[in-house]
Amino acid sequence: MKKKGNTHPVGIDLHLPGEEIPETMRAYQTRGTPEMAIINRSGMVRLQRFGDLTLHWVKS
Repeated sequence: MKKKGNTHPVGIDLHLPGEEIPETMRAYQTRGTPEMAIINRSGMVRLQRFGDLTLHWVKS
């Protein structure tokens, strides 16, 4: 990620043995990639978007 110039935090999900869905996907009920979520300090999802991000969506 750093080689591409990304400086924001990026999470990589943990796939537990015997579990079909990775841990964070299960906890936050996400659907796949690409997906973006803004999570506050309390762990609550404040904004969630599934699919490619567009400049229009980011600005709105």
